[in-house]
Amino acid sequence: MFTIFLLVRDGSSMSGALTVMLVLSVPVALAVLIVRALYRVGEPRPAPITFVTPPMSPGSRSSPPPGWYNNPDGDDERWWDGRDWTEHTRRLN
Repeated sequence: MFTIFLLVRDGSSMSGALTVMLVLSVPVALAVLIVRALYRVGEPRPAPITFVTPPMSPGSRSSPPPGWYNNPDGDDERWWDGRDWTEHTRRLN
């Protein structure tokens, strides 16, 4: 900053002073960023964010109600207990 003050006081243009300020400040800013990055290399990283779908409770599944349904394996009906297929079958009339 002292150099800029001397340049402006000696009659140099303000754009020359700004150029000098940029020439001096950019390397200083880069040095600060590099030192900060090197300092943070050893810091532990936070765990990544993961999204987990909560398990569905048996009552919240959108499944058909218990009853007799067409058996895809044959020409009969099979009993659905609301959660799983059972071994009970019946013939269609």
